[in-house]
Amino acid sequence: MGTPQGGVISPILCNVVLNGLEKAMKVDKKRFNTKLEFVTKINRKHPDNKVHLIRYADDFVILAPHKTALKLRIEIAQKFLKSRGLELSKEKSKIVTIFQGFDYLGFNLRKHKHNPYKQKAKTTSKQI
Repeated sequence: MGTPQGGVISPILCNVVLNGLEKAMKVDKKRFNTKLEFVTKINRKHPDNKVHLIRYADDFVILAPHKTALKLRIEIAQKFLKSRGLELSKEKSKIVTIFQGFDYLGFNLRKHKHNPYKQKAKTTSKQI
């Protein structure tokens, strides 16, 4: 409170407040065993290795191999933010596939479908 958005200190304060979110994303399998059963079937070896959090100041993206794993991480993120007096913006938050793509930090990130006669599928980023 009292710090102007876009000010010099704003990104630093966001990083301090969100510090630990990456650690919170690692799922305690004993607490979430029922929800992880389906996720474990998808990635039998290490379901947590496929979930990634990308964070820059107050913006973050959660990448997951399946919607179930993603929804579980969203619940964790909401609890983490609530403990710090914050909440996810419903207008800015959405779940999309990598083929639909998403905008992040001025770039549109997406994966193009595979054409068997040409090259393999590729992921592109285009500045918007």
